[in-house]
Amino acid sequence: MGDPDRWPGRTAGPPAALPARAGVGRGDLRRHRPGRLAQRRRRSALAALGPERTVRAEPGHVPAPAPRAGKEERMKFAKAHGLGNDFILVERGSCPAEAAPWARRLCDRHEGVGGDGVLVYLVQDGRVHMRLINADGSDAEISGNGVRCLAAWAVSRGLVPPRHVVQTVPGPRPVAVEAVGGARYRVATDLGPAILASRDIPVRLDPPRDRVVDHPLEAGGETVRITATSLGNPHCAVFVDAPPDDARLARLGAALESHSFFPRKTNVEFVSVPSRREIRVRFWERGVGYTRASGTGSASAAVAAIVKGLADRNLRVVCDGGVLEVEWPEGGHVHQVGEVEVLFEGEWLADTSR
Repeated sequence: MGDPDRWPGRTAGPPAALPARAGVGRGDLRRHRPGRLAQRRRRSALAALGPERTVRAEPGHVPAPAPRAGKEERMKFAKAHGLGNDFILVERGSCPAEAAPWARRLCDRHEGVGGDGVLVYLVQDGRVHMRLINADGSDAEISGNGVRCLAAWAVSRGLVPPRHVVQTVPGPRPVAVEAVGGARYRVATDLGPAILASRDIPVRLDPPRDRVVDHPLEAGGETVRITATSLGNPHCAVFVDAPPDDARLARLGAALESHSFFPRKTNVEFVSVPSRREIRVRFWERGVGYTRASGTGSASAAVAAIVKGLADRNLRVVCDGGVLEVEWPEGGHVHQVGEVEVLFEGEWLADTSR
C-alpha cells in the first residue's frame, strides 16, 4: 500500500475553478423522483454474477437485532458523501433479502433519505466488509468514493483504526483515514491494479486485446472513440476538447452505459486534458446516472489519460464536486486521495416494502 504520507495530494494547490455549468440537476440530467427512479425497470447488470456473496457473512455471523419492548426495531443508518457523490450506510443485519426495492426507496430523493447508492456494511475482525447497491437497485462491485465514505464513518465511530482494510467484491482495499476538522476526513486508498485487457474489463472484442484504446463505437447518434479500463468495475473514457453540456452528457452517457460492447454495462467518463498534471472529468455512472464525482471513475479516467500518453502518473482529477488526487506508478497499484464528509445519522421510520 505504501506510506499514505507520500501519496498524491499532500502538497496540492487550491482546486481549479469549475465551469459555470457544473452542478446537480441541470438540463436533462436524470434525477431520482418518486415512482420514477432512473432505470428502475431494467434488469440488474450484475444479477448473473452474484459476486457480493463472496464477502457476505454466513448465517449466524450477524446476530438478529433485539426488539424494543412493545416496538419494532427501527433501522439505523448514516449518510456521507465524497465530493457530492452521496451514500446511505446501513448495517448488514438491516438489509432485507429482497434488497433492490429497499435500496431504491432509501435512495429516492423525495420519499427516501436520498443517495447515489446504499453501502451495506459489516465490521468483522478489524475489517469493514462492503456491498454496494446502486440507486436503481442493481448491485455493483465497488465505489471508490463509497470505500472512502464507509472507511471514514467506521473510524469516526471507533469501530476500526485509521489504517484498516475495506473488503469489496473485487478484493481488499487498504485505506488510511485522517480527520481534517468537523465531520470531514481525508482518506487515502489503494484501489488495486489497473485492469486493461479486454477480456478482464470486460468488453466484447474478437480477437481480444491487451488494451482497448480509442476504439470506435456508435452511440447516441454519433461515433465516439472510447478507452476502456477497470478497477474492479468497468469504465469507458471518452476524450473531449471541453466538458460536455448536460444534454450531451445524459444522451451519450446513457447510450454508452447500456451499449452491447459492455456485457456488464459500464460507467462513463467524459475527459478533457488541460495539462499533463490535471484532467477535467464529468461522470455518468452505471445504475445511477449523472454524479458530481466518482472515485473509481476519476482513477480510471486518469489511467486512460496515462495509457494514451496525455498525462503524467501523478495528477489531479477535477470533478463537478471537487478534486481527487490520483497516482499510478509504473507497474504499481492505483492510489487515490480525497475528502469525504459524514453528514448525519438517523433511524428509518417508514415502511420500506413499497
